Amino acid sequence: MIQYSLNTTDWSALSTIPAAGNSTTTRNYSYVHQNPLKGNNYNYYRILQRDLDDKFSYSKIVSIIFNEPGADLQVYPNPVQDQLTIFLAETQLVRLVNAAGATVWKGQLPVGRNTIPVQTYSKGVYVLTAGMQSQRVLIQ
Repeated sequence: MIQYSLNTTDWSALSTIPAAGNSTTTRNYSYVHQNPLKGNNYNYYRILQRDLDDKFSYSKIVSIIFNEPGADLQVYPNPVQDQLTIFLAETQLVRLVNAAGATVWKGQLPVGRNTIPVQTYSKGVYVLTAGMQSQRVLIQ
């Protein structure tokens, strides 16, 4: 399983790639992260390897900086349980809207990294909007 983090503490699964099983030759695997955090921010990756007997180990952590301009709105982790991290390219009014269309949280957030607590909200799909952009968020 390929795991991703922005802080080396909170990890989320990006993809699971089935292993070849009992192989006597070197096997190569690859995965392309379609939406890493850009704008001169660190992205951390590691691999969780699980054996057939359910024992597991982690690879060393690798960090990558994508220096190209980032999106105006980025949300992490998704799905989320406790704290939703929001990266903004400019100060904006941000709203979290539930499936019924009701705003459950709103606030003016500054440029950069912000967090909002979501553990008190019901599980389900929400929409986070900032300016003209929006992103679906799954609260677990």
